Amino acid sequence: MRTADFSRILIEAIQFCGLDRDEINDPTFAQIRDFAAIRLRHAWEYDTFPQVIKFQEVAITQVNNAPAFELPTDCGTVISVWSKNPLSTTRNAQLTFLLNGTKVYLTTSRDDAVWVEYRIRPPELFGLGWQQSIEYKVGSQAFFDTGSLTGAYKPQAGRPFSGNFYTCKVNNVNKRPSEHLDEWVKIEIPYEFAPYVARAVFADYLRSEGQLDSARIAEAEAQAFLDEEIDKISRQQGQIRRINFINPYS
Repeated sequence: MRTADFSRILIEAIQFCGLDRDEINDPTFAQIRDFAAIRLRHAWEYDTFPQVIKFQEVAITQVNNAPAFELPTDCGTVISVWSKNPLSTTRNAQLTFLLNGTKVYLTTSRDDAVWVEYRIRPPELFGLGWQQSIEYKVGSQAFFDTGSLTGAYKPQAGRPFSGNFYTCKVNNVNKRPSEHLDEWVKIEIPYEFAPYVARAVFADYLRSEGQLDSARIAEAEAQAFLDEEIDKISRQQGQIRRINFINPYS
């Protein structure tokens, strides 16, 4: 998946909002981050973007006398359940199913494995700039710039600005996230969502300032970028969801 640095979204949003990018402090960063997190989730769940869809084979077990399987741990939304791998054959069948917590029940008898198509859960953004003196606990998060090797919110002279969020996997102190990926995991943002998120943050900022008419205009401009990405997938790339032939012998 092609990804975008959060620092790109941050700088664009700051510029749109008319704020000073050389004076970004923790409260300003947190406001932009929170707006971005909400809009990233909206883009993520707006359509079946291939970037956030996965296919996985799952084993069937009998639960309460019905065929069922456990949802993958990174599953956010189940899109379809298939009798065979939809990436390798069109002689396939979409199976009807019922969701119950983390289990999926099939409404027809089935003993062998099936394929589940699902949208992975959108990432959460909640960290502040990384600090070398802080002990980070599992589940905490930090923003880290690989250009300056700091948690700076602005570009450093003579260095690229490539800042992203990292979630802590192992308790640690003074472990630079980009250099210790056994202890940190990078939050990846699909490249195609970045223009929308930056402009949608601007709309939310205007709304927070009481500029409702301007916010509506900014909202429409942001939405146009999201719709453009859908157009690229469906019209330009021809990635239209296929109708699969039902195989009566599957």
